[in-house]
Amino acid sequence: MLDSYAQLCAAIDELGFLFLSDPGIAGVPALTGMTQGDCWHTGDAATDPWCWKNRYAGEKRGAYGALLGKAQGFVAPGLYASFYALRHRAAPREELYRKGQLPAAEELVWRAVEQFGLLDTAALHRLAKEGGISPSRCDTAIKSLQNRFVIALSGSTRRRNARGEAYGWSIGVYEPAWVWMEPFLADIPHKDQALANILDAARRQCAALTDKEWMKLLDLRV
Repeated sequence: MLDSYAQLCAAIDELGFLFLSDPGIAGVPALTGMTQGDCWHTGDAATDPWCWKNRYAGEKRGAYGALLGKAQGFVAPGLYASFYALRHRAAPREELYRKGQLPAAEELVWRAVEQFGLLDTAALHRLAKEGGISPSRCDTAIKSLQNRFVIALSGSTRRRNARGEAYGWSIGVYEPAWVWMEPFLADIPHKDQALANILDAARRQCAALTDKEWMKLLDLRV
């Protein structure tokens, strides 16, 4: 069992990637199954795994977000460039939008993060509302753009009231993926090598799954 943030970092480095919650496939590890249930959502940064995820991204210890298929999870620095090679949307935003390949909500979030650099969820919701886009569509766009390695969770903050006082749970802060993880993108492998790198890590986690099953679970495309 993992009892500390340091142990989490070591586990992700060893595994290469780690799901936050059980993906529903026997033998595939997840943070929820590697920690005590009563430690979650206590707000104690030292022992609460829910706090560790934003710290992991905020310290650039590695990546966290909607990165493993459609699921939330962690990616170690050593595998980040491989996931990026297979998932990143390389075409310009304007071109994708013009061709109808980018939903309006994704275009808005992408453009906003590209323009302003660091934006939290509350700010993105405000911009989306101004553009006639609902918070739920905005949240879906944020997840999709993380999944395609266009934007990245770079830490967290808390909402503030009119007096400047923080309240509620922490919310994500986002910036362009290539900016956030620039040190880990100096050597982006060819797609074939990237796939091999990820599947090597996947087999070490659970050899019972075939490569095809892992590719489907992790949404890997060559």
